[in-house]
Amino acid sequence: MIPMPGNIMEVFVAAVAKAFFDELFVMIENMSVGRILCAKLLEFRNSCRACRFARCLEAGLNPLLFHSDRGTNIVKSIQPVKQEFRESYSPDLPEDCKQCDTVAINDKAYDMDSEYDHWLELATNASKKLMGSNNLALGTMRIIPQFDSNSVQSVAKYYVLLERLCDKYYDSDVQHLTSEKHSFSLDLPAQNAFDTPRAISARTRIDWKQQFHTKEDFMKRMWCRNVAYYADWCSHLPELSELDECDRITLITDRTVPLIDLILAYKAVQFNVEGLPLSGGSYFPFDMEKQKLIDSSVRPYLYRLVNYLHDEFVIPAKEIGLTEVEYVLMKNIIFFSTHSSISPSGKATITRARNFYRNVLCKTIQSEFPHYTFDEIAQRLAIIMDLIPKIEQARVIEDEDFSVMTIFNIGELKGTLSHDVHIKKGIGLYDDKK
Repeated sequence: MIPMPGNIMEVFVAAVAKAFFDELFVMIENMSVGRILCAKLLEFRNSCRACRFARCLEAGLNPLLFHSDRGTNIVKSIQPVKQEFRESYSPDLPEDCKQCDTVAINDKAYDMDSEYDHWLELATNASKKLMGSNNLALGTMRIIPQFDSNSVQSVAKYYVLLERLCDKYYDSDVQHLTSEKHSFSLDLPAQNAFDTPRAISARTRIDWKQQFHTKEDFMKRMWCRNVAYYADWCSHLPELSELDECDRITLITDRTVPLIDLILAYKAVQFNVEGLPLSGGSYFPFDMEKQKLIDSSVRPYLYRLVNYLHDEFVIPAKEIGLTEVEYVLMKNIIFFSTHSSISPSGKATITRARNFYRNVLCKTIQSEFPHYTFDEIAQRLAIIMDLIPKIEQARVIEDEDFSVMTIFNIGELKGTLSHDVHIKKGIGLYDDKK
């Protein structure tokens, strides 16, 4: 290499530096650095989308990052929601309530009805499209999203949605009490029936509102539709997946009568029925004089149950204004009751679930009645919990009377499933497998 004089080297370095900076200035002029738009692009800010897209590509920029000042890109301010957190522990509350550290109370009430309407519309649309015979339980369709067990509001919303779904969902347009096209059957064992509710009864409109008195011809159809309704509800309980097949079917079978008694009694409150609604528009009146109009063949087997539920549940529930959320949580507490035929591990699961929903009920009362004192909360909880043994006693009354109807085929109630529910009561369903 031939050495260059000092002045020639300086000229060479200066030329290289000038070329470098000239190229750099050109690059800066045509591109954005650090997501800051260059001056040339500013004139295109409010051009149409096509022009802005083309100019960005020409300049080597990502067109998805370049927006106008118009339309949907303008950010709207969101009003903050004020929240108040209050301590919920008090020695005056039951033990289950003391687990709650704080309760969040929104000044802006959560519009749950809009959420309910959304899912109910989805369910109704699905029912129109799924008119084919689908014997699987309603829970297998996954219409309602699963709840967050850490959120009291999520749990409550889930079970209110479930209740309304079971009330509104139908896949058959016939009237289940009168139509010859209605399909229903008692001739299937509990092991199969509760996994295929539609085999018990087609999903017709449940129709809890009072229209006419019940009669003997309706008994079998009514019984099948109500049990299918109950089985669809059971299919949504996540805790049942933790039980083995034997424990699961035993629990569902054993809890059939008390749960249906609770459902019918609350529907009398909810729809202001002048009797016990039995589905399909039929009802058994509370009034003694009107009860005399019921068929004499079935009246002796219904009036004890109806009168007891009226005195011990309907009247107290109306007096305290039992809410829908409190009712759906009561259903879970009553459902998760241990049974002598259930395994030790199954009993542990059931006890844990019962404690969970009892605790959710405590917290729900606190959030629904924020103005209540701790004494008032405890008193309301005590009244609600006092209704539970009344439902268990109603179960005893119904089993006594419906067992006779099943044995002697009164109202055509003789069948395998009715025998498993009212007479065996979940006992010995799997003895042949042991």
